Amino acid sequence: MQPGVKPSAHIKNWANYQGALRAFEKVAAQLRAAHVSVVPVKGIVLARWIYDDVGERPLSDVDLLVSRKAWPEARRALLTLGDAFYDSLELGELAVSVDGFAVELHAEMGRLELTDICVDEVIARCTVDTETFGFPVLRLDEVDHLLLVAINAVKDGFILAQPHIAVDLERFLARGEPAELVRRARAAGFATGLYCTAEWMAEDHGSVRWRELMARLESPRRRWYLRAMRAVRRSKRPIEALVFTLGFLSNDRLGPRLRVAARLVRRNAVKLMGRTPP
Repeated sequence: MQPGVKPSAHIKNWANYQGALRAFEKVAAQLRAAHVSVVPVKGIVLARWIYDDVGERPLSDVDLLVSRKAWPEARRALLTLGDAFYDSLELGELAVSVDGFAVELHAEMGRLELTDICVDEVIARCTVDTETFGFPVLRLDEVDHLLLVAINAVKDGFILAQPHIAVDLERFLARGEPAELVRRARAAGFATGLYCTAEWMAEDHGSVRWRELMARLESPRRRWYLRAMRAVRRSKRPIEALVFTLGFLSNDRLGPRLRVAARLVRRNAVKLMGRTPP
């Protein structure tokens, strides 16, 4: 057992993992029958790939990536197993309860236009893994997986991120390739987001590795964004809407930031009218 993980938490994590595993096995079988690639990410696989014991890593849902092209088939397959409690074609997100456990399909890395990296691109770099679960799944390359975890931390403005996210990031960077991470982040318009992640890890979690990564990255040109993200991160009473808005504006390029801002305004206007955004 990892130092710092209480026995009661370890037992809870282990039990949650067994429930998640049963749900995942059902979903994976259904996706394979529909000829959809099975690409598990985050907790369901990280508990095995970067932790020594699944009881060390909390998880509350099962996350899967799917290409936009395969979205209709994947959605139909998942909906045969349970009722959806979140379904957005525009954002490429579907959440279904399978045997009481949340299973989520994602067709975007984090959220639409948060970065320029797309799910098809990372799936193309996957390798086939037949050992982890005893049936074939696609395994994300570790740099892409680290980026996915960092993207989700930025989306949550860090303060809304689950505590285990920082542990995932630290373990990943210890195993990874910093130079390739920086290269892919810049290509994906995520250099600013990665810098903010590195600052959070260095300042709030005392990570030497992430402080060294900051030295590899140029300080963001949008100094106002860095200051705003820092202020939100340090706030004792953050405004949730501001947290998410800042997270979604992390893209280094102006065009995606304008599009995501317009979408946020439109979706909130739809909600104010008492309707559910698509």
